Formats: sequence, C-alpha cells, structure tokens
Amino acid sequence: MSAGRQRAFDKEEALDAAMTVFWQNGYAGTSMAALTGAMGINKPSLYAAFGNKEDLFIAALRRYIDNHGKPHTDPLFEAGRPIMERLRNFLKRTAETQCNPNLPGGCLMALSTSESNADGFPPNALKAICDTNAQILDTLTNFFTDEIKAGTLKDSHEPKALALFVIALTQGMAVSAKNGASPEDLQAIIDQAMAAFS
Repeated sequence: MSAGRQRAFDKEEALDAAMTVFWQNGYAGTSMAALTGAMGINKPSLYAAFGNKEDLFIAALRRYIDNHGKPHTDPLFEAGRPIMERLRNFLKRTAETQCNPNLPGGCLMALSTSESNADGFPPNALKAICDTNAQILDTLTNFFTDEIKAGTLKDSHEPKALALFVIALTQGMAVSAKNGASPEDLQAIIDQAMAAFS
C-alpha cells in the first residue's frame, strides 16, 4: 500500500472518530482538544486535512448521513413487500441505531438540528443542517406521494404531512434514546405510531 493510500485510509478513520465526538457532544459541546484526541492527530494535521472545526463538522455530518442515515431508508423501497412492513422495518432499523450500545445514542441530525438555532452557530454548518433536513423531507414526501398514487396508502393522507410526522417521530425517538430509553421503549412508540399510516 502506498503512502498516499495509507493517508487516505487514516483520514477516513479520523473522520469517523470526529463524527462520533460530534454525535456524542453536539457542535457547541465539542472542543478542538476532544477532536484531536479522538482522531489521534494534532491541530495542524486536522486543519490541513479537514479545515476548521466547522468544515470538519460538515464533513462529519455528511459521513453520518451516508453511513447511518441513507441506509435506514432502504427498507422503504424494498420491492414486493407490503407498505406497512416497509414502514415498520424502516422505523425498527432507525431505533436499532439510536439504541446501539456501540454508538453514542440518539441521532446526530436530531442533536444538530436542536442546537442549530443557538446564537453564534456557524452559518455554513447551519446551512448544511437545513439542506439535509430539506432533502430528508423531500425524500419522504416523494415516497408517500408515490405510495398513495400506487394505492398502497389511502388517498386521504397528505404526503407532506406524513413525511413531517415521520421526521417528528424519529427525532422524538432519538431524544428518548439519548436520554436512556430502551429498545423496548422505542418499539412501543413504533407500535403506536403505525396506526397513523392505516
């Protein structure tokens, strides 16, 4: 393996470590010392590889979406499965990540959204959060629109309202998980929520 290849691999590991720190502590609660300690690099190396703290946060947020966000939506688009099964599997997979003992708990997007309106929150980081939330809303709205057109959901449902409901549901689950809710607790929430789709 070439030296360049090794540096790229180390950069990915460092980004994963930074993502975990932001996920655990939020943007404001994360210090540069915590980042460099977790990433195993010094400040000059961090700045050279990722830019400043805001740049690193944006990269970590994208990493989170790629690794822990987009995979959760896969069950929604599994062909041949009933819509209620797909929705339940999507929510179940989300809950499993939120309660995974090997992860910080909750959801980095939910945590970041909750603190993004604070005074002094970096503008580019705020834009990244808003853009990501808008993309999530669009994806879910389009999903529900297609399902209603296909007749798998009642046409009395409003697609955007369902999408907003799912976002509120998963973010609420994330807060509960961050505060110590068990997998069984989240499953009970999912069971209650499924009635909204019938």
